[in-house]
Amino acid sequence: MQLSRALRLSPPASLAFVGAGGKSTAILQLAHQLVCPVFITTTTHLGQAQPAGADLHLVVTSVPELEDKLIAESPRLVAVTGPQVAEGKWSSPGKAVLARLNDLIQETKAILLIEADGARRLPLKAPASHEPVIPDFVEQVVVLAGLSGLGKKQDGEHVHRPEQFAALSGLQIGEAINRAALAKVLLHDQGGKKNIPTGARKIALLNQADTVELKSAAYALAGELLPAYDAVLIAALEPPSGTSPQ
Repeated sequence: MQLSRALRLSPPASLAFVGAGGKSTAILQLAHQLVCPVFITTTTHLGQAQPAGADLHLVVTSVPELEDKLIAESPRLVAVTGPQVAEGKWSSPGKAVLARLNDLIQETKAILLIEADGARRLPLKAPASHEPVIPDFVEQVVVLAGLSGLGKKQDGEHVHRPEQFAALSGLQIGEAINRAALAKVLLHDQGGKKNIPTGARKIALLNQADTVELKSAAYALAGELLPAYDAVLIAALEPPSGTSPQ
């Protein structure tokens, strides 16, 4: 089943993606599956793949700048960012632009996809004190976890912010990550459920379920998560043709 169907999306809609293990791939795959107008943006940073996969990339820092540039173009898939920063990433366009994008999706029957934290391409993470940055207007939050992290050491090679992950999971640095530890992090109010706006739909996306063993672990994990999440999706997402995974 396509991710767009699994999420039961119909425009207008605003989604934030948090966690680790395939946010960029999920956003790009979803953007290419949808037939309505789509805006991709960030409250933190975007890697190079998302803007490169869009029909148009607008670099803006103000609402007038956004509107002037949109008037001249009418593409279906638009990436909106601020200027480029360190490590080749693109910054957020700012709160005012994000708010205007939310207005625009209502006016144009579009969908807004927001990357709301970073994970340095690692399969698992726990949020720092300043993240995730999820706007209050967001209607759905997709919380990702990369199942390839199961069985790996709880360290900086496999987990973004391993100290925070350890505090939430009960594991020690260097211990193997098991399903129970991952469930604790995803269920914790300072973990997977952190900063989700009141009333927003919560979806856990268990990605990288590309072996029989990981699929089995995902189904067991889904049963543990469902009381706290509105839906749990199990996937092995691949980036759209012509793009690179991030």
